[in-house]
Amino acid sequence: MTHINKQLIPVTVSQIIQVTPKIKIFKLTHNKKGFTFSPGQWIDLYAPISGKNIGGYTIISNPHTPDYIELAIRESDHHPVTKFMHEKVIVGSLLHITEGQGRFFIPLDLESEMYKLPLVFIAGGIGVTPAVPGLLACQPDLKLIVL
Repeated sequence: MTHINKQLIPVTVSQIIQVTPKIKIFKLTHNKKGFTFSPGQWIDLYAPISGKNIGGYTIISNPHTPDYIELAIRESDHHPVTKFMHEKVIVGSLLHITEGQGRFFIPLDLESEMYKLPLVFIAGGIGVTPAVPGLLACQPDLKLIVL
């Protein structure tokens, strides 16, 4: 595993959902106390493969779920980790991730002045992934509809 000064967190793939013919959602369960992320952040995922074994993926789950995260990953023949995730990973697979990363995110403080104004999220394609946890953080009981 290649990494520089990053604390790796072991995760188990607990669910895989084929959302579209090319996109799968992977639910990764962990036991790390205090694991947090903000809507819009991503993680580095380390795959047990030789060569390029790191892939960066945006977390799409609600940040208020303490023991798992979800990633929506679009199929790719050109990215080794993405190809591994789509072709080799099964429920029960063990992987490693980092904490949430990135400075462009939605604050979780629902008392923030930002939440007193109407919020508009515009996204399309796989680029919708940073917006999903933001919507879920603002409206935890929100039901998402995929069109």
